[in-house]
Amino acid sequence: MASNFRPEGRQNSGDKVFEGILVGKEEPALFAAYLDGHDFSPNSRRAFNQDIRKLAVWFSSANQERFVVGRVTTRD
Repeated sequence: MASNFRPEGRQNSGDKVFEGILVGKEEPALFAAYLDGHDFSPNSRRAFNQDIRKLAVWFSSANQERFVVGRVTTRD
């Protein structure tokens, strides 16, 4: 259960993380749901945003396709 710690900062938490990156249609909502489903600190949320953004940029560049979570493999 998520806390109410700074709820204003949690709204639309995944909206801009994938901005400018080729990703699947569902990925922003999936990522936002993951973050909102946990009681992460603001620093952890920021780190997750940076990490998933780096992965999505690398994945779409290396594989020449949209970043879709279901397409990520162990090798990636």
